[in-house]
Amino acid sequence: MKRYLQRMWGLAAVGLWVAGAATAGTLDQTDGTFCDWRLSGPVAEGDLQAVSGMATDPGGTTLCLDSNGGDLVEGLAILSNVRNRNIRTRVLPGQTCTGACALIFLGGATVDGAGLVRFPHREIWAGARLGFSGAGRSIDRALDVVEGLFAIKVTEEQGHRLLEDHLFLQILRHRGAEPYVIDTVGDAYLSNIPVMGVAAPARIEPRHVVNICDAVYLRHRLHDGTAGPLDTDFMSTAHSISNLRRNRIAPVQGAVARDGDVVQGYAGPYWAGSKYWKRECYVTIRPADVAAYGGENAALGITGIAVEFRDYGGQDRDTATFDPVAWQAPTRLVGAYDVPPLLMYPFHARLDDLPVSPDAAAARAEGGPALPPPPPGFARFDGMDMAGGDLGREAAGNGEACMAICKATPGCDGATFDRWNGICFLKDVSRSTRALSAHPKSDLYVSGSQIDGLQRAATEPVILRRPGKGFFDRPAFYFQGRSFDDCADKCLGSDTCHAFNFVAETGACQVFERPGEYFDRAGSEAGLKMQPL
Repeated sequence: MKRYLQRMWGLAAVGLWVAGAATAGTLDQTDGTFCDWRLSGPVAEGDLQAVSGMATDPGGTTLCLDSNGGDLVEGLAILSNVRNRNIRTRVLPGQTCTGACALIFLGGATVDGAGLVRFPHREIWAGARLGFSGAGRSIDRALDVVEGLFAIKVTEEQGHRLLEDHLFLQILRHRGAEPYVIDTVGDAYLSNIPVMGVAAPARIEPRHVVNICDAVYLRHRLHDGTAGPLDTDFMSTAHSISNLRRNRIAPVQGAVARDGDVVQGYAGPYWAGSKYWKRECYVTIRPADVAAYGGENAALGITGIAVEFRDYGGQDRDTATFDPVAWQAPTRLVGAYDVPPLLMYPFHARLDDLPVSPDAAAARAEGGPALPPPPPGFARFDGMDMAGGDLGREAAGNGEACMAICKATPGCDGATFDRWNGICFLKDVSRSTRALSAHPKSDLYVSGSQIDGLQRAATEPVILRRPGKGFFDRPAFYFQGRSFDDCADKCLGSDTCHAFNFVAETGACQVFERPGEYFDRAGSEAGLKMQPL
């Protein structure tokens, strides 16, 4: 009877609200397993009033979201209401939550049994679409949205931030029709968005440990020593992992050792910022913790795997002799992290493609049919080209325009953009050589679904000499050399050097990662790193 009265009262409130705001969304009470209420349709003025009148249960209330955006300012107001009333938020498989709806999602919260401590409690299920985008055209409204976003960005509860720096930056960058979609393992991890409905691997293998360590290494930027986890050059998770692979100091090896049910893992070596140290990753996985994550712990942000990064200054490791205790003894701790089991899958793996948990079918039945997957993100390989697979060429003003042309071209999943001439060469990667070759004037873009099969070209790179020529860009960094050949040798040994100027008067090697076109320049010689296709 109580449930019936709550439902009738809630529907009456919704009816009054709809009568006053015909274009607003719809709020319905449900009898489903996963949702107590569902907000669907575009968020509009008046929705806050309806949500404020939504009946809640002292035992916890879950609001499912299925909305394609709407008024961001109203969404921010609803976020505060949902959070203050400790309403959990959820996006089920087959449902979409973008723009203003995604802001409401961030407000999901719950309290512990005593009702004294509040935790963030928001979750998506694999197969859902959660997309974040920024303010619209109106300056005043845009400033209102940014002010509200910043307020929630600096809010933290029980060690969990409501809005991570990474997600805040992506919201500001993505405006209009194309939101930033939480589509991959890395997207969810960088944004601190719990994902439900994914089954953990049945047996933990070294590759799963490497996946975990790669993800933590990328999120916390343990490769460059910067203060904070924000990657301002983030393009896609496929781009992040491809850059990590290209810049490894050596192939990263994984190992596991078992003590009863507990798995101890190792991955390394990683770059530690100094040639005198190697950075190593140690992982502890307990089956009970992994199983608990599949319940309420995921949405509460309570994770199931312990990770430590340590620096080691000794001889190269032989993973066949991995000993968790002995190996850690001569190391120094760099950082300790708790992470979700989701990270056992590759950083750029799409959530829709992962193995499903036993309760995923029930969530799918309540949520809706499978959604068509959004296009995968692209990885950019600076100063690279790839032979074969050409579909045609188009003029393009920049790499983003080149990617947009590729997305609109059937069969295109890669492109080479000639920066010096503004030409976009469209490619079918499956018909190409799949070999990356150095060329200073071009950047190669490859769909995230294709990056695992890429490899370096077998040919050795060479330096082409252009006397009396030079680049006029700002150098990325400098070498000190005695001659052009000295600069050339150093450039050939650097993955990030694609071209350079040798200035005879000072002996400086000015290094460029993505150089513009070269021109006449007195007292300078230009060097171009090239690799036969």
